[in-house]
Amino acid sequence: MLLFKREFVEPILKGEKWQTRRLKRPRVKVGGIYYCKTSRFSSKPFAKIRVTNLRRQRLSKISEEEVKAEGMSSKEEFIKVFKEIYNLSPESDPDVWVIEFELIKE
Repeated sequence: MLLFKREFVEPILKGEKWQTRRLKRPRVKVGGIYYCKTSRFSSKPFAKIRVTNLRRQRLSKISEEEVKAEGMSSKEEFIKVFKEIYNLSPESDPDVWVIEFELIKE
């Protein structure tokens, strides 16, 4: 299972978001199929995805193409939102885990 903020549900379902970044190593494997939820305790997943790639990257090294894959319009916007989600200081530049995925339509 992968957790996402509610604001990312629609972009994932529309195919506008197919990457996500996490601070800690995610418990997923390339080729694995996972349910997506907005809360650990919500009973119904909003999507099912297949992980297509897993890699590490410095947060500041995100490209404009990757920003679009995250469902965002600019690098500055993405980094600001990411740091707010993880409560990081403005000057931090952590290594993050990049999960690339495809939506499984049933």
